[in-house]
Amino acid sequence: MTFKKGYIEVCLTTEDGIQHLRLHGWLKRSKILIKTENVFGDKHTSTKDFGMFIIVIPSEELMGIMELQNDMFTDLEVLAKEDERWDTYKKLKIKISSKIYRTLCLVWLQKIKSTLRSLLKNPMKQH
Repeated sequence: MTFKKGYIEVCLTTEDGIQHLRLHGWLKRSKILIKTENVFGDKHTSTKDFGMFIIVIPSEELMGIMELQNDMFTDLEVLAKEDERWDTYKKLKIKISSKIYRTLCLVWLQKIKSTLRSLLKNPMKQH
């Protein structure tokens, strides 16, 4: 996507829900364009990242945002080239796919446990 001259895309990664909400509120109050927002972590996943924002900012504001690192977000990546954007989107897709797979595995295991418990409580009568 092409923006006005002097604007850049930046990917900001958050480590937990509190930090994610804090950053979201700050971006909205500062009227910074949020291109995309994704949440891909929860207590059932082992990923260290909770979510991410891709924002569009004037390039001269980059240094000001970098000062907020560790308080508002854990990682900052400038998406200057098209291939860097695609790499970030691929990483996001892998994290989301991994979360869905883990969730499906947990649901499947819970159903197996439930079935086994009911079989142990009420064993089938042999004829």
